[in-house]
Amino acid sequence: MDSPVGKNVRMFRMAHSMTQEGLAAQSGLSLSSIRNIEHGLQMPRARALSAISHALNEPLHALVREPKVLNNVYFQSERPLKKRDWILNETAIWLKQYTNLEGLLNQRSSDVFEQRSVEARLSSNGAWHEAMRHILELQPQEPVDDLCGRLENAGIKVLGLAVESSSFHGLAVGTEDGGPAIVLNTHASLPVERWVFDAARLFAHVCRNPAAPQAGAATQEDVERIEREACEFAGLLLAPSEALVYHWGQLDGLGLADRILKMKRRFRVSWKLVIARLEEEGLVSNEADELFAGIFRETYGKSLVNGKEQETRCPASRYCVSMTRNEPFGMEAVDFMPKEMRRLVRMALERELITVSRAAEYTGISLQAMRERIRTWHAAEPAALG
Repeated sequence: MDSPVGKNVRMFRMAHSMTQEGLAAQSGLSLSSIRNIEHGLQMPRARALSAISHALNEPLHALVREPKVLNNVYFQSERPLKKRDWILNETAIWLKQYTNLEGLLNQRSSDVFEQRSVEARLSSNGAWHEAMRHILELQPQEPVDDLCGRLENAGIKVLGLAVESSSFHGLAVGTEDGGPAIVLNTHASLPVERWVFDAARLFAHVCRNPAAPQAGAATQEDVERIEREACEFAGLLLAPSEALVYHWGQLDGLGLADRILKMKRRFRVSWKLVIARLEEEGLVSNEADELFAGIFRETYGKSLVNGKEQETRCPASRYCVSMTRNEPFGMEAVDFMPKEMRRLVRMALERELITVSRAAEYTGISLQAMRERIRTWHAAEPAALG
C-alpha cells in the first residue's frame, strides 16, 4: 500500500518517544491496527486517523503528506537516534518554507554565501579557518561577537531544534537541498556555549560538501578524521591564536580560575574550549582543566565534575560541556537566537504576500501568539507612543 501515512505515524510516534502499545492506548485503536498502519498494510479511516492525530498531538495534514527527503546532509550524532527521520523531515519542511519566503521577496541567501566563499578562497592562501573567518567578515584575530548573526548575514540559514538527547549535535545542509543551512540541538538542558561550538563546526562542514564525510565510500577513519578537523577549525575560528595569546597575557595578574572565566566571557565560548586552545598554543599544561575545576570549586562552592564530563568518542567533548550545570556563568538563549526567517516573515506579511495564519505556521507559533507578536512590532514605535 503506497501511502505516506504509515511512515509518518511511525516517525512522529518515535519523535514523541512513544511505543506502539502507548499509541494504541492513547488513540483507542488496537495494537495490531497500529502495527498494520505503520507497516503500510492498513489504511486508517478518517475517525482512526483523527484519533492518532490527537494522540500524537500532530495536525492531520502532517500525517498524510509525503515525508521530505534531504540528500546533501551531514548529520552529527554520537549514537543512532530514533528521532533522526523526524529531525530530517522538520528540517526539510523548514527549508521549504524558508525558500518560499525568499522566492516571494525575491531574495536568495545562498547568493550571499556563494559570493563570500569565492572571495574567501581568493584571499585566504589556502588556510581553511582563515577562509571561514573571511566568509563571516571577521578580522583575522577578532573574537566572534555574535556567531548566529554572522552566519545568517553570510547567507547561511540557521534553525534551532530542541531535541532531548545530548548525543545529537545538529546537521549541515548543502545548497542542493535549500541550504546552505545549519540545524542545531538547542534543548534547554544544553549550554548555549555548546550551541555556539556546534554551529562553528557545522559551519566547517557547510564550507565543505556536507554529504562528503558520510558518503558511502568514506571509511569510519575518514569520518572521524574529518570531524576532528572540523572541531579543530571551530576552535581556531572562535578563539584565534593571536587574540588568544594577547588576551591571556593581559590577564596575567588574575588567579587561574578568574583568568579562564574572563577569557570565556571575552570569547563567548565554553571554559573547556578556552583551556583546550590554551593547551594547543602551549600556554597552559594538560592538567589545567583539573586545576581550574578544583580552584573553581573552592572559590565558588560549585562542582564542575572534576573538570571533565564523561568522555565520549566525539571530539567536541574536548571543547565544550553537554550539561548546563557544568558551564559556569553561562550564556543565555538570547545570545544565540536566529532572526533572519522571522525578519522575512514580517516583510512578507507587511507586503501582504502571506496571511497571518501562514506567518504563524512559518514562525512555528499559534495564531494568537502571532497576532500578539504583530502588535508588539509597532507598540514601541514613536507613532504608537505618540
